[in-house]
Amino acid sequence: MMCPSDIFESYSFMTFADQVANLVILAFPLSVAYTAWRVFVTERMGPRGNVMVLGLDESSATYSEMYPQKIPRWTLLLYFLTGFGTFSLGLLAFDTYKYVKALLMMVE
Repeated sequence: MMCPSDIFESYSFMTFADQVANLVILAFPLSVAYTAWRVFVTERMGPRGNVMVLGLDESSATYSEMYPQKIPRWTLLLYFLTGFGTFSLGLLAFDTYKYVKALLMMVE
């Protein structure tokens, strides 16, 4: 499952930069609003179980300090396999789309 490289020849850097700029224009205000909400609203409501959500208080212990646990190897393996499977499924979907598109072009 390899992505064909012929589509990248027509995809210039300026096209990529333009699309990234549009994404930043859309995502930046939302991320600022979400961060402000977390800082000014969530922290003011009071933490659950004496655990600060953002850890803005210097005297508050972080979650890893309060509950020192390691991630089991099986969990890490499952995370890796899930990520690899999702990536492979994405490549398969892309290849299938290209195949169906080429097949439909031949029919016309």
